[in-house]
Order: sequence, then C-alpha cells, then structure tokens
Amino acid sequence: MKDAKLGVAIHGVGNVAYAHAASWMKNPHAAIVSISSRRKESARRLVEKMGLTCTVHDTLDEVLKDDRVDIVNLSGPNHVHADQGIAAAEAGKHILIEKPMARTMLRSIRVKSKAELKERVFKHPDEINADPVVFRWKYRIEELSVA
Repeated sequence: MKDAKLGVAIHGVGNVAYAHAASWMKNPHAAIVSISSRRKESARRLVEKMGLTCTVHDTLDEVLKDDRVDIVNLSGPNHVHADQGIAAAEAGKHILIEKPMARTMLRSIRVKSKAELKERVFKHPDEINADPVVFRWKYRIEELSVA
C-alpha cells in the first residue's frame, strides 16, 4: 500500500454518522474527505463538531463524482440504503452500510426481468444456499492500493 490514505465520504448525518466519523478519524489508513446529507446544515455541523477539514457536498451524486472518494460510508435512513449502495458500487466505490441493506429480502434482489425474479423467488432453499444472493467479502487493508 502506498503512503496515501483512502478517502472516505460519509453520506447521511444522523447520530451514527458521528460515531462513524470518530472511528474513521482513528484509522491511520483513511482520511475523511467529504461529508454530505440531504440537509447541508447537518453536514456542516458534523464537520464543525468533529473538527474536520473536508468538503461538504450537497448530494450523493456529487460525492460519487469526487475522485478523492474511495469509500462511501452510508449513514442515512434504512429505506435509502439499497439505492445509494448500488449507486456507489456502480461508481466504483467501496461501501460501508450498516444493516439493513434493504427493508425486505425482495428489495435487495436486482434482476433484469420478471422471469429472472420469478426464478429466484421460487428456487428451492438448497439451490439458494448453493448460489446465494448475498455475498460476504473480506478485504485486507494492506492489499488495497491507492492510485
């Protein structure tokens, strides 16, 4: 890993965002580069209270276009996690989302057609276990590179 730190954006400024910011600030491999929320004044308040020197963005779209952002920490309400997480993944960002990713199991399944949805919903549980919809990834910080 290069000497550069991974750039973190915290999107959504509820109570948990303060705990997340405190944790990221302790991580020697990461630096908070952006805070954003649907209410910009909430984002500014977090920056001020935590003593951060970072950009305050208006929208998640702005965050995803910011080349300094490697990791998007989604801290908004549960009902927006899935759409925001998918948008961040499509933008090539790493994602931290606390549970739940979606409010229902079917909401977290993305399919290309009604036929594919029907096939997934009616799969036998053994087949689902053999070909799971949910994956777990394990990253080792020393294997990440920052360009």
